[in-house]
Amino acid sequence: MINPFIIIKKVEAAYFLSPGTLVSSGRRKTVSEARAVAIYLSREFNDYSWPEIASHFDRADHNSMKKAAERVRTAAQESQIRRMAEKIFLEILNENSVVTRE
Repeated sequence: MINPFIIIKKVEAAYFLSPGTLVSSGRRKTVSEARAVAIYLSREFNDYSWPEIASHFDRADHNSMKKAAERVRTAAQESQIRRMAEKIFLEILNENSVVTRE
């Protein structure tokens, strides 16, 4: 398991965002995409429930968490959002030497 705050930090760095941007209410396309990637990775690396993930992003509605993760999961293999999610996923794996869940 990887602490969601580590994932948030890595995604903010990868997207060149200021710390705290992903837990803000920002809706710019870049912020929204980065937040979706962080939500997706939070779910991939952990067994947290959707409400638990929502709480890490200061959100009350966990349904938006599901939709964001699904958007990344179903993105075309060559899409920018999918490539970014995979890049960050591998960086976190390499840094933490964890085994992913299947």
